[in-house]
Amino acid sequence: SFGLIYLAFSVVVLLSAVWFALWFAEKLARPVGNLARAAQKVGSGNFDIQVPEQSGEDEIALLGRAFNKMIKKVKIQRDTLLQNNSEIDQRKRLFETVFGNVSGGIIGLNQDGKIEVINPAAKQILQLKLKPNSENYLASCIPEFLPLFNRARYAMDELLQEQIKIKRENIYEDILLKITTRRAANGAIDGFVITFDDLTDLVSAQRY
Repeated sequence: SFGLIYLAFSVVVLLSAVWFALWFAEKLARPVGNLARAAQKVGSGNFDIQVPEQSGEDEIALLGRAFNKMIKKVKIQRDTLLQNNSEIDQRKRLFETVFGNVSGGIIGLNQDGKIEVINPAAKQILQLKLKPNSENYLASCIPEFLPLFNRARYAMDELLQEQIKIKRENIYEDILLKITTRRAANGAIDGFVITFDDLTDLVSAQRY
């Protein structure tokens, strides 16, 4: 009888230990599994996911709370970035619309005189055919603009203008040329903006 009681007690203790081990393992594995599944959803682009937070100050509870805080911050940063990108795209489309429909010529240069941007009106007035995906410099493409450009590189004035003549297809055209200096925050020259208008018809009308 004593042996049977001892055996039964041992079995109960053993089963209790196994049950407690399974319960503890499940309690430990569940939060880790939740974190793993949440991390997968975040990787797929879902930043609204949150894991259930547990009470207490153990490592698993702290890890869950830290994960939720991190995802909230990432979501805020992602939303801010998307909003900024949307605003940049809208401004870019507006700039391209205005830039492409201005009747006067506009050319953007870097500090070395390399053409970075040029609007369609400038190409039409100057009859330029720039090679795509190649470096185009003012000195080789529009040498008539070079004297005023060289003055702008060393002058202290932010705006220089001059009326010049250019020859295209044996026809002289009167051009009102303006060069504005772009400067960085530290005052260094960041580039130049050239604007010009074709005054040929106006000058001809004044002569008569």
